[in-house]
Amino acid sequence: MIYAVIDTNVLVSAFITKNQDSSTAKVWSAMLNFDIIPMYSEEIIEEYHFLW
Repeated sequence: MIYAVIDTNVLVSAFITKNQDSSTAKVWSAMLNFDIIPMYSEEIIEEYHFLW
């Protein structure tokens, strides 16, 4: 298990890529599989909020 801060740009890239072998798609997949546990702060949550 890896704990990591996931940059907003990584998430955006993961959502828009059509290449499932891309690094960003692999990060997203690892998060969904709980292999990567995202770490965050209030500022990061606010930045993520702008994505939705």
